[in-house]
Amino acid sequence: MQVLSRPDGLPILLYIFEHLFAADDQELQVETLDSFEKFGRARAQNMADFLVGWEYLLWEAQLNGYQAGPLVLSRELLRKARISEDERRWILLPLQGNLMRYEEIKTLLRRLPNDHGAEVFIADSQDLVRGSQHWQHLVHEGRRPRRDLQ
Repeated sequence: MQVLSRPDGLPILLYIFEHLFAADDQELQVETLDSFEKFGRARAQNMADFLVGWEYLLWEAQLNGYQAGPLVLSRELLRKARISEDERRWILLPLQGNLMRYEEIKTLLRRLPNDHGAEVFIADSQDLVRGSQHWQHLVHEGRRPRRDLQ
């Protein structure tokens, strides 16, 4: 700490601290902000999983200096959620299109009526039908199904 006794000691000490600590903080800030900005809902990802990721990355970005008001957060959330125009209307209609109501938008996204559940159910049902038809075909031919297909 004898550096501070010199007339130019404070700038030297600040320079040393900046090189010791600032680069890591700056890299962390850039990385968390980049992660938050690049994050979006993947295909077939359910909304609950997307919102957990969104909230975590937003929290991390805010810890590292990111600031945004409810209007910006709502706009980004709706954009990154990759919802259809009908789903967007379903969310915004009870709010009279007010994007300032970020928390309510998030809640309505969680309650989205068709969170691709029907598509998954239909796909599973089709697989079950195909599997059932395969078994019926084998039984009709008098063959026994293999153990690994049961």
